Amino acid sequence: MKKVNKIALMFVLSLSLFIVLSVSILHDSAISRLDINVSNFMRDIENPSLTDTMILLTRLGEWYGIVFISALTVLALMYGKRKRDALIFSLFLIVGFLLESIAKIATQRERPPYGIIHVSGYSFPSGHAMMTALLFLLICYLYRKRLLYIISIFIVSLVGFSRIYLNVHWLSDVIAGYALAICMFSIFIIWRYLEQTKLPL
Repeated sequence: MKKVNKIALMFVLSLSLFIVLSVSILHDSAISRLDINVSNFMRDIENPSLTDTMILLTRLGEWYGIVFISALTVLALMYGKRKRDALIFSLFLIVGFLLESIAKIATQRERPPYGIIHVSGYSFPSGHAMMTALLFLLICYLYRKRLLYIISIFIVSLVGFSRIYLNVHWLSDVIAGYALAICMFSIFIIWRYLEQTKLPL
């Protein structure tokens, strides 16, 4: 039960952070000013080699990268006779994508000006950050390998950084994406706990 309480706290904190950011971006807040300062700093450190690297890294969070890694994970789960895990894994990724899309429409935040790459659509939250974080959180939970944890932290962090560096997202967009991913992941863990303990959902 202590584990559930910790996960519930993680859910509340991440959801609270997401709500605070959602409200803050609609006003001329300190967070908005921080976003501008970080964006200006990224423009100051631009260089061709770093830009090429960030463009390569950001592709890991594109829809085709998410779908490819997700498909490999589903196949691995099916091969390991974990059909229910494969189903729930897929379900949470789909719901996560829908929530991210709804949040973008609800906030309608414009992207930073002068992006290094062309990206359409609204800015808040970062879909790349959210979906990459949710994907690798779920994979880490399902397989629980130390090396996988390290690789996942590395990939998720760099994808988020690449979105800010390429000036297609504000810092708060990326943080909000991570917060929403943690919300979804918290629900996933509680769901699994209730299933395993045979408690009613």
